[in-house]
Amino acid sequence: MKIIMLSGPDGIGKSTIIESTRKSLQDRNINSKVIWLRFHHYFSKVVNLFGRLIGKSYYEKHTWGKIGYHNYSGLIGYFYILAVYIDHIIFRIFQRPIVLRKGQKQLYLIDRYILDVAADLIVDTNRTNIIFWFFNFFIKKELQLGKALILECPKEIVIKRRVDISDDKKYDDKIQAYDLIAQRYNIRKLNTGKHSIDEIVSQIVNELIL
Repeated sequence: MKIIMLSGPDGIGKSTIIESTRKSLQDRNINSKVIWLRFHHYFSKVVNLFGRLIGKSYYEKHTWGKIGYHNYSGLIGYFYILAVYIDHIIFRIFQRPIVLRKGQKQLYLIDRYILDVAADLIVDTNRTNIIFWFFNFFIKKELQLGKALILECPKEIVIKRRVDISDDKKYDDKIQAYDLIAQRYNIRKLNTGKHSIDEIVSQIVNELIL
C-alpha cells in the first residue's frame, strides 16, 4: 500500500490535479484510488451547535451561495479542538482501517485529511500550539506511512478561477495555516499558479514511482 496526501486551500485545483494524476498513473498501468478522507463529526457537531447559539458559528450568504465561519478564539476553541480530536480517534480506530486496507497492492491518492484538519482548526481557533500538541503524533505517523504535498496558488489567480474565494474573509488565514504546516513538517509545496497541470501531475507521479 502506498499513500500520497494532497492538501491545500480551496480553489487551487486539488480535485482536477488528483483526477489527472490518477489517469496518468492508469496510463502507466499503475492502479490507484482517489479517496476523500474527511471523517464524520460527532462531538464537534455538538460544539458547533452551541457555537451557533452564542453567535460564534455562522453563515454569510452571497449571490452564489454561503460561507460558514467558526470564530472559536475563546474558551470554546479548546472544546472544539478536543471534540475534533475525539472524532478523529473514532475515525482512526473504526473507519480508517476499512478505507485504507493494509497489505493490498493499492496506491491511494488522499484528498483532504489530517493536514487539512489541522489547517482548519488553526483558522477556526488560532490555537496553533495546542493543535499541534494534539495532532502532532498522527501527522508524523501519516508522513511516515506515505508522502505529502501541499498545493498552493496566488490568491489573485484563485479568485479568477472561483469568484466565491473573493468573499471568503478567512482565505488569507487558510493560506498562512498551510504555510505554517509545510514549514513545521518540511512538506514540499507545488504552485498551481506557476506550473501547468501536466507539470504538477508529472512531479506527483515522479514522487510516487521513485
